[in-house]
Amino acid sequence: MWPQPPAESCSGSADGVKVPVARPLANDAEQLAALCHLLATKLRSASRQLHDNVGPLLSVAGLRLQMLGADAPGAKAGVDEVAQLLEQAIQEIRTVSRELHRSPADQIGLKNALLRFAEQNPWLSLSYSATAPLPSADAAALYLAATEAASAGLRAGASRVRISVTGSAGVRIRVADNGRAPGRKRALSVSRLLAKQAGLGFECMTGRGTIVSIRYAIRRPARG
Repeated sequence: MWPQPPAESCSGSADGVKVPVARPLANDAEQLAALCHLLATKLRSASRQLHDNVGPLLSVAGLRLQMLGADAPGAKAGVDEVAQLLEQAIQEIRTVSRELHRSPADQIGLKNALLRFAEQNPWLSLSYSATAPLPSADAAALYLAATEAASAGLRAGASRVRISVTGSAGVRIRVADNGRAPGRKRALSVSRLLAKQAGLGFECMTGRGTIVSIRYAIRRPARG
C-alpha cells in the first residue's frame, strides 16, 4: 500500500483564521522500505520466471522447428528464419532477466560476491568463514546490507573497512571501519529498514569508529 497523505492539524493566526499544518508521517521511512523490499522481491520473481520457464519453452520450440525443417525440406528457409527470430528472443529474455535482478549474490553466492566487492577498493578487507546454507534471496539481502555498511564507511573517510562473515547455524556479518562516526546511524537508517524488511537484524554502534552488525537466522519450516 502506498503511504497515505499526512494528517493535518490547524494552527491559529493573528486574524483568527485557522491554517492547516501538515504533519509528516512518522512511518514514512518504514513504508518506503517495505515498498522497496516488495519491489525487489517481485523483480527477483519475474527474473526467475523468465530464466527458468519462458527461456526453456522457447528453446524447446526452436528444437521442434528444426525437426519440422528436417521433415519438410521445402519449408527449410522459412523454418530457419523463424528459428533465428526465436534465438534472438531467447537472448533478449536472458538480458532482461539479468537486468531485472542484478545482485551478484543471487548469481554467484554471497562469498564470491563479497570477495569481488572487496577487490574493488584497497581499503576493504574480507574474512569469510560462514558455512550456513543461504537461499538466493537471503544472500542478496545480506550482500546489500553489508555493502551499504561498507560503502557508508568509505564515504565517511575510512582508510580501513573490514568485513567479517561467520556462522554455521546462521550468518553474522560485522563491518568495522575507522571513518567519521557522527551522522552514521542516520546515513544507514534506510539500509537498516530494508534489512529489517528482509528479516535481518541490523545494528550500528559508533565510538572511535563504527561497527555494523548484521544477523541472519536460518528459517526452518514450521511443523504441522
